[in-house]
Amino acid sequence: MSSCGFPVGAMPYMREPKMKGLQFWAVIRALLENCKDVREGLEYIRDMPIAYNLNLILLDQAGNAALVETMDGRLSYKKLDSTSPQQFLHATNHPVLPELIPYEPKAFVHSLKRYDYITGTLTDASKVTRDQLKHMLLSKYPEGLCTHYYEEFFGTTKSMILSPADKSIDICWGGREENSWERYKVSDTMKETAREIGLNFENADPDIYTYRPLL
Repeated sequence: MSSCGFPVGAMPYMREPKMKGLQFWAVIRALLENCKDVREGLEYIRDMPIAYNLNLILLDQAGNAALVETMDGRLSYKKLDSTSPQQFLHATNHPVLPELIPYEPKAFVHSLKRYDYITGTLTDASKVTRDQLKHMLLSKYPEGLCTHYYEEFFGTTKSMILSPADKSIDICWGGREENSWERYKVSDTMKETAREIGLNFENADPDIYTYRPLL
């Protein structure tokens, strides 16, 4: 999940909701607790009043996927399965489905650059490996997806690879290879652990927070 356009909420630096409805965390929780696959997820989410503008990618063990976008109460989605010509879906922090772009026709520079990076890296790839995804996630913006602008509230807290096929989660804290990747299996008993990690603190070029037209 990521924000679709400017974040919506009650904080003074966020956009005021256009309708009464659910925040993203309630949407995600409801889907996980009530749906077993992408088909059920899409049927369920159609009837949900969603106040937050979100990009949500749904995956299931059968290899089905869907990108769901909401914008001020509107909802659109794109599905794919093993027979689809395109074999990946991606989103950053702006609308990418044609039906919703007219309602939010601008995007942050950092969102556009990260989206283009994913597009350029994966579009013609015949195979995508875990190592390639890890490299993409930990490579520094704009040649990658990792940012360390924590004091500007735009830093990578964790990088994750979720695999529905083998029910595993690979996670690396702080966007740093030095913190190492850890793998968790859904079937394993989750143990409480605590350890120190390192973070890099950097300043961003202010230009990345400017809004640029999508069209």
